[in-house]
Amino acid sequence: MISNKSPMIKMLLPILFNSAQKWGYISQSGEIVIPPKFLYADSFSEGLAPVTTEDGYGYINGAGCFAIPPLFGEAESFEGGLAIVCDNKGSSGKYGMIDKSGKFVIKPAFDSLALPSWGLSLAAVDYKYGFVDSSGKFRIPPIFDEADCFDECGWSCVEKDGICFFIGVDGKTKLQLDCESATPFYDGFSVIVRNGKSGCVDRSGALVMPCVFDEMLDSGEGTFAVKREDAWSFVDWSGTPLFDMSFDLVVPFSEGFAGVCRDDRWGYMAHDGSFLTPLVFDEIWDFHHSFAKVISVDGEMSYLHSSGKSILPLM
Repeated sequence: MISNKSPMIKMLLPILFNSAQKWGYISQSGEIVIPPKFLYADSFSEGLAPVTTEDGYGYINGAGCFAIPPLFGEAESFEGGLAIVCDNKGSSGKYGMIDKSGKFVIKPAFDSLALPSWGLSLAAVDYKYGFVDSSGKFRIPPIFDEADCFDECGWSCVEKDGICFFIGVDGKTKLQLDCESATPFYDGFSVIVRNGKSGCVDRSGALVMPCVFDEMLDSGEGTFAVKREDAWSFVDWSGTPLFDMSFDLVVPFSEGFAGVCRDDRWGYMAHDGSFLTPLVFDEIWDFHHSFAKVISVDGEMSYLHSSGKSILPLM
């Protein structure tokens, strides 16, 4: 059935309708609010959602009408009234930043661009990274081979000439590490790779967990996913296992649940090792506002609520 009720934007869930091979939106109860008519549809943020048509990417409102026409080669979600877009399809496209009226606040001139953090946006030109201000002017020149956005403390993890270090918003070095690579700090920790093995350091550079793992991911919510001998498991910041189980692949925790996979089948697990669902899905996504998108083994897309309830479109 198609709902005629006024949509509550924050409750709309983008979903692929297999019968139409088009994307639309359903409510949390499964009612079809915006019928399937898009080549792709993303989640709503700040009242607008990026969608794709034959003409390109644009933004719709909660009624399914275009608020910003589909004129872009790519479009990302709005955050703080701003969104990153690409002006053209294909390799010739350049990235810029628009406001909610669709007006460019930073003209498309970059190979990549991120939303601002601490007043500066990560930007790339000619395979080099630097940081631009709200006018699109470089405040920290594009001299880095790799770089990440500034974290909650105003640090960015950068790499230049094979050396990994952290800089502040003034461009000055905050911490230099003896390692092959490092991740941005999250909850005070950075995952590093040293001599081919992964471990974890704090903001002083001191090892919190030794570099003994084949791979390591900051899994969020005070946990880390670690890999040894082709098996993934979860540990806390002290290295203590959360539970005595291992998996072929994992996805970090989001809203209390991690994605886990064995024999190409996915499910969700809580911090205490209990399963929210059996390992029955072909693909899964993170939880967001208590909902996670999943695809069954027969290719049907639906949503899973954090209670374990499945939500399918009511046709």
